[in-house]
Amino acid sequence: MGKQKSSATSATRKKHARKAAASNATDEVDNSPQPSAKGGKGASGKGKGKKKGEPRIKMYIPPVKPPALQRDPVEVYGLASQLPPDLLVIFRKLTKKDIVTRTRALEELQSKWIDSCSPENKSISADDRDTAVAGLEVALPAWNLHFPALMFHPSRRIRLLTAQIQAACLQVQSLHDQILDYLSNAPELYCGAWKLSCFDIDRQVSQLSQQTWSQVSLAPLPEGEEEGTIESRVGPYLVSFTVDSVMAPESVYGQFYPGAVTKTSGPNVSADQSRIVEGEDESPNDRAGRIRLAALGSLRSLIASGLVKLSHGDESEEQRVESILNDPQFWTILYSGDHPPFVSSPSPEFTPYGMDQPGVRRAGWGLVQVLAKHHHDHLGSALPVMSAAILRSIWVEPDAGTRHSALDGLLSFLAGFPQAWKLVTAFGVESESDELEDEIDHTVYSSPAYIEFLQFLRMACGGSPTHFYPSIIIILSKLSTDSPYRTQPTIDELFDALWAAVDSQALTIVERGSAPVLAFISAVLENARFISTKLRQPSSGEVDDPALELSSKLVVDQIGQVWNYYMSHKLVAPASEFGTILCKTLDRLAGNDIELFKLVWTRIEDATILLLEGENIIVATKVAFTDIWKAMDAEAKQPEVKEQLHAMLGQMLHISLQRLESASSSPLYLEHVILMLTDMRHLLVGFQGNQESLQSLLETGFIRLDGKLDPGHLSRLIEAILFYFQDDQISKQKYWHGVLTVLADPSSGHKSTLGALLDASKRGRLSGLSSATVELHTLVLSILSDTKEGSGDDDQLLLDLIRHHDIFLSEKELDVCANFVCSWLEEVSAGVLRQPGYSVPSSVSFAVQVLRLLHDVRPETVVSRRVAFAGPLFVLKYILPRIFSETDSFVGNSVYSTLIGGGEGFQVWLPELQGWLLDPQVEVDIDILVDALLEASHQDSEWLLHKVIPSKTVLDALFMEEVLIGPSPILATMDALVTEKDEGESPSKEAYDGKQPSSYARMVWALSSLMAVDRHLARSSYWVLKHLLLIQQLAEDRLALPMDSIHDTFGSETSRTTIRFILNQSRKTISYLLSASSEDDFPHSQLVEIISGKKPPRETNILSDSESLQAFTVDVCHLAQKKDCVRMARLVRTLLVPLLRGASGVDVDAWLTLGRTAKRSAPNFARGVVAAAVSTGVETPLLARMRNEAASDLIGLPVSRANTEGSNHLHTLLVLAPPLDSDSVLLPTQRSINLVQTVEKWINTESDDDEEVGPVIESQMMALFLHIAPVLQSLSGRHWEFAFDLIENTLEGASFKDTEMFVQLARTLELVANVQTLVATNKQLRASWATRQQTISRLVRDLVVSSSAHKLDGGLELVYRTKALNILHESAEAILEPGDFSKFVYLLHEPHLETQQEGYGLVRTAALKYTEHVVMEVGLNSTAPSSASVSASAPEGAEARLPTELIQLLDAYGILDLDDEGWEEEDTEEDVGDWSGLHQRQFGFFLGWMALFDIMENTSLRVRAGYVEDIRNGELVSRHLMPNLCRMLRLGQPGKKPVRMDLYEVDSFYVQLFEPTSMTVLGAHVYYRALRAIPSLVRVWWTECKDRQLSNAIATYTASYFSPVLVSAELASLRPPFQSEQQATAGQPQVSGRELLEDEATSVRVSGVGGQAGSWEVSMSYVIDEQKMEMGVKLPSEYPLRNVEVKDGRRVGVPETKWRGWLFAVQQLVGTQNGHVVDALGMFKKNVSLHFEGQVECAICYSIISLTDLQLPTKPCKTCKNRFHASCLYKWFKSSSSSSCPLCRSDIF
Repeated sequence: MGKQKSSATSATRKKHARKAAASNATDEVDNSPQPSAKGGKGASGKGKGKKKGEPRIKMYIPPVKPPALQRDPVEVYGLASQLPPDLLVIFRKLTKKDIVTRTRALEELQSKWIDSCSPENKSISADDRDTAVAGLEVALPAWNLHFPALMFHPSRRIRLLTAQIQAACLQVQSLHDQILDYLSNAPELYCGAWKLSCFDIDRQVSQLSQQTWSQVSLAPLPEGEEEGTIESRVGPYLVSFTVDSVMAPESVYGQFYPGAVTKTSGPNVSADQSRIVEGEDESPNDRAGRIRLAALGSLRSLIASGLVKLSHGDESEEQRVESILNDPQFWTILYSGDHPPFVSSPSPEFTPYGMDQPGVRRAGWGLVQVLAKHHHDHLGSALPVMSAAILRSIWVEPDAGTRHSALDGLLSFLAGFPQAWKLVTAFGVESESDELEDEIDHTVYSSPAYIEFLQFLRMACGGSPTHFYPSIIIILSKLSTDSPYRTQPTIDELFDALWAAVDSQALTIVERGSAPVLAFISAVLENARFISTKLRQPSSGEVDDPALELSSKLVVDQIGQVWNYYMSHKLVAPASEFGTILCKTLDRLAGNDIELFKLVWTRIEDATILLLEGENIIVATKVAFTDIWKAMDAEAKQPEVKEQLHAMLGQMLHISLQRLESASSSPLYLEHVILMLTDMRHLLVGFQGNQESLQSLLETGFIRLDGKLDPGHLSRLIEAILFYFQDDQISKQKYWHGVLTVLADPSSGHKSTLGALLDASKRGRLSGLSSATVELHTLVLSILSDTKEGSGDDDQLLLDLIRHHDIFLSEKELDVCANFVCSWLEEVSAGVLRQPGYSVPSSVSFAVQVLRLLHDVRPETVVSRRVAFAGPLFVLKYILPRIFSETDSFVGNSVYSTLIGGGEGFQVWLPELQGWLLDPQVEVDIDILVDALLEASHQDSEWLLHKVIPSKTVLDALFMEEVLIGPSPILATMDALVTEKDEGESPSKEAYDGKQPSSYARMVWALSSLMAVDRHLARSSYWVLKHLLLIQQLAEDRLALPMDSIHDTFGSETSRTTIRFILNQSRKTISYLLSASSEDDFPHSQLVEIISGKKPPRETNILSDSESLQAFTVDVCHLAQKKDCVRMARLVRTLLVPLLRGASGVDVDAWLTLGRTAKRSAPNFARGVVAAAVSTGVETPLLARMRNEAASDLIGLPVSRANTEGSNHLHTLLVLAPPLDSDSVLLPTQRSINLVQTVEKWINTESDDDEEVGPVIESQMMALFLHIAPVLQSLSGRHWEFAFDLIENTLEGASFKDTEMFVQLARTLELVANVQTLVATNKQLRASWATRQQTISRLVRDLVVSSSAHKLDGGLELVYRTKALNILHESAEAILEPGDFSKFVYLLHEPHLETQQEGYGLVRTAALKYTEHVVMEVGLNSTAPSSASVSASAPEGAEARLPTELIQLLDAYGILDLDDEGWEEEDTEEDVGDWSGLHQRQFGFFLGWMALFDIMENTSLRVRAGYVEDIRNGELVSRHLMPNLCRMLRLGQPGKKPVRMDLYEVDSFYVQLFEPTSMTVLGAHVYYRALRAIPSLVRVWWTECKDRQLSNAIATYTASYFSPVLVSAELASLRPPFQSEQQATAGQPQVSGRELLEDEATSVRVSGVGGQAGSWEVSMSYVIDEQKMEMGVKLPSEYPLRNVEVKDGRRVGVPETKWRGWLFAVQQLVGTQNGHVVDALGMFKKNVSLHFEGQVECAICYSIISLTDLQLPTKPCKTCKNRFHASCLYKWFKSSSSSSCPLCRSDIF
């Protein structure tokens, strides 16, 4: 049977071949041709066209021979049956190759058996301990066999556990004895492994092994044997094992692990074989290095302990040691490279022992040190190779740690063998080839070792400069036994190598800090000095001159180069340490050779002086000269060194001072001078040249330096010179006075210099100086003036000068400061008091600070000027913080009390304070002054009343001046006591015409403020009540009058807010003082008797208290009778009205009697008393009689006396008239008719003497009609026609600005409003009114829209314009026209709340009229669409524009100054009453937008498009609406939350119920209406918003509060129709957008109504020929910020392009044309209807829509003109096999 082909693959056979080659250790090469990787094919992989290769020779490849198995120690000793089972399992595991298994076995052995033997383990019983010991005693022989292999194992964990177990066994005595017995007779492997483990690479293993080895190795031998220790007996074995481990570690390792030995290099060794063996994580190279490191440690220990004595060369083991020491390959333990130069012709497989093994190299250098110290005399034969190995290895060592370890060995070797340099040179020459031997210079300086040494220096000692530089001098000293470096080239070569480390920056790359630099400097200086010393020592005979010259040049050059490099910062080190090193060298030079020292010092001095020239001074200031000189001065021991140093410093100071005075000097010279004067003062004091230079500077130099140095530098120089003169007080004081003389001029910029000097004074640097004798008057005034103007920043300078006045200022300068500050404060005080809007400069606090500081340093200077500054300080302390609430007081409590003092301070400036209260030019409100005075006087109101406020006599005189001035006739509208001014009457006394309140008004204001604070004081000062009543009357009049007619005591520029404050304050005090009249026993009758003179005051005791209410009433009535005038009459009425509250009829009759009696002597007083009695509402017979008497006096009075007597009687009758809201009647019916007829007769009578009835009669008649209208309303007759004629005559051409007709106009409007009220319940009067209503209403409309009605500011004007607006509301629908919209728009931004509210109602009504008109006009002017398709855009030719007035109104507001945080607080009555500014602008802005949205309601798409275009062109949304809404609603504002609208309905707002607190709700409603009316513009603004935070906030806010409401409104028109109760009552039909859309072909479906956002959808279906066409509109959650989504449902019979156009039109109508969903659906329905209109069915399928492709019939027949579906024709052609028409049978094509 033939040989069968092997089933193994090619790769398997090749693997077996490699293993066989490795196991046989052969290098045979198989020359037989091998098949290619591609199965023998060519490079192309296919092999086409080529010959096949030779057939492969088949050969048998035997398998790899397995290694010999190592016997199990348990089996060797037959311990399997003796060991406990658990322990047997452990020892079985120890024979396994797996590392994990062995590790666990050792751990189990330690934890379960070894630890159990320890006596310290208390958890183990004695029996268990004995059992464990017995088991270990049996197993110990097996353990001894395992121990050496385990100690050589690559796993650190296994080695550590083995060492721990061995140490634990030695602690058990029985085991200890067995181990000693075994060790004394142990084989080499056991002893050697234990010894090598003492130097294991792992520190824990080595320490533990050293302990155990020391414990057993020093034990004596057993008794009966020779003396000695166990170590001495096993010593030869240890040496042999150690040498073998060094030279052949793999072989030794193979003895323990036979199968693990492999080739580690060579051409036939694979990468796997050279890396990991049997799963070990250790390469063979690393294993060899680990074993060799331990062996070298062991060899060093054996040599050091004396077990190896190299002197006895006859012992074999010692010979082996000597042989390896002579072996160059052994010394490769020191070399780091792969080609040691001291090994000749190494084998290719040889690997240097130290390559890639820094630990081995460190151990080798340790061995060198031991050999050099302990065997100095026994290394003769090995010395050449050792020298070569050492000197060729140390300089190329790359590892820093190894270099540090090698230094000690190197120095020890060179110290013991100084000839090593020559030996290595000879060794190197012998190793060269014969051809090159003649070319080599046989000297040390040309040897490779020296060349490597120089390279080592160039690389900064290989990166270890700190360790090696100090040893350079030792190394150099061993280069030659005679003087080294005798020639210039060798010296230059050496020092060039040293300096190359600096030039290449190698010195500081590896090691940072100054240590390597200092080591380098020291090395250069010491080596230079050493070589110089050697050159000066004769080697034979005398020293020649070239040697001396070379020596001097070397030292000078090197020291100079060190100096230059340090100055140029190429060498960076602490200056003090550098100076110390340099001084040591100079000291030694001065001690050895003074001439050489002088040469060196000259070089240093020249280089130093050179640094003071030009730009080099920069270097001189950057280096720490001071530290260098100080260190040199402290270190110098030789006097010559110190002498030269001081001389050089003096020269440097002199040069620096000269350079400093030059025009182009660098500021760095100053730095140098200051350094020398301060830090080196002790080095300069003894040098005479320094004194002369400084004296010259004192005499002339400072003035010159003043113009050349900046202030900071100059101050530093002054301080330095003063410091220098600290021991010479005379020179110091003289210099100081000279400095202040120069610095006294403020124009030369010396303030900064003074500031720096003051800082020096604070630090105590100017101590010992006296006050200046020169005056700094000009400088002080300059600083004060600059600070006052706000242009200076030297305030702190002046304060410091004052604090240190003993050095800088005299008493005169302090007086200058005090005078200036007083005038400054007076100026500020005048500005605060008398200049409106005066801005107090912040610098005034500096003036107060100066004043306080002057008081601290010199009190008498301030106390003498208290009168000047007391008032201004009061203003700053108490008044200014009250004017500006956010301004803190410039004067503190302590400052004020210190400067002003107590009561004496007030007395000093009391006249000035009284002047402030009386002076009308003082702009500060009186209540602020009073409040400030109360605080300053500790609430002493009595002191303020009696000491500050003028006396009662002065006030009474001022009172009489004011009360005699007649009031404005306009006030007759609200007060019947005021007489109307007729054209024929002369004007009353000219009123006060100032801009600010008069002195009297200010005093009464002060009294009011004071009484409001202290009610008890008010009770005791009833005389004040008279003034309060008058000021109340004047304030009420002022608020009622327009601004252009103001001439009163308050002045023309006093604000209404201030007047209202005074009025409210006075009312409170008056109410409090008059509250005493509420007593039931108030003596009315007695008071009347006293006033009328019937009873003397002495006969009653009611006037016993002069400060009682009764006495005050009598005094006022007497004064009113005496000074009969209108204002006194009104004052009496104001006083009596609360007194008569609750009075009986008798009391009322008493006062009426008084008025009736005084009618002739004091008619005004009489009217005032009667008016007070009538106001009580008590009807008495006397009152009725007085009314009838007054009417009787009128009836029958001729027209000639109408303007005089008739007017007076009418006036009296109006005073007697009851209030309009009472049930009392003025006159009986008949008397009323007679009265009307009389007045009508006067008015209609034409007099021949041109005596016509004046307008006063008509005005009074209007007022009379108000009272008699209820009596005449049911009577027919001429009286109502007369009244309506008067109304029309008054309204024609009337104007609110016509002051002469204003009273008549106001009474007319009151009468019209009253008539409108009466006609509601009186049919007869309603009929009469109907004939005149529209005419009168149009006249009122004309009055409101006239230009005179714009910008009214008087209280009465605003009230009656509002009254006119109320009148128009009754007939707005009938009288308003489309053009009135633009005329009424102005009402929306009038500064009056009621006007805006009433005006908006009219504007809305006019807007509806305007919209109706525009829609009609646009509809009539537009043309019909030309196509069947309806477009979303308006056709051309439509004209729809917003009113210009409305656009101007919206554009005028701009961005409002919104204070949105204030809307959550309720506004006070005063805030609402002063409806101007912020409130009015905001309300008007929103009302304007509401009017715009009103005008867009119920408009067509065409009209709406025009309006939107106007809004877009004006950018009203982007510039005005949305920014203001975002600020109002706090959207997108950092730190603010949006306004919540959960509790409000944003879709409705009632303007008539508006309050200022609901402004944000109004803003939200406007935003809702904007989204409803112009959603496209809001969407565009939101889309273009670049603020992401604002955009997100708006989207969220809209989706939360507005989108659901808007969607509900959109879908409401599409829900089934619903008829409300109002519609049903009015008979209105049900109207719904859905009803308009749906028919038999169209249906609409609404989904998501009331559901969640995102589910809102409207779908529409259209059925044609039983085929349903569908589309849908989905509304997003942020609708309308996001456009609707149009869904494509089902298309039937419509081309794709047309269908897409319809859907796009729907989306565009809603998205860009502001249309509603119902509008879009209507347009879609219209497009569909028009498309299918006129379509006929197919004659084949009889359908309009094809069932096949859902298309219309589009294929016509040319003959019969019928249309067919394309799909139907195709089916017909196919079934009939012809192309004829189905109807006419003609060819269809």
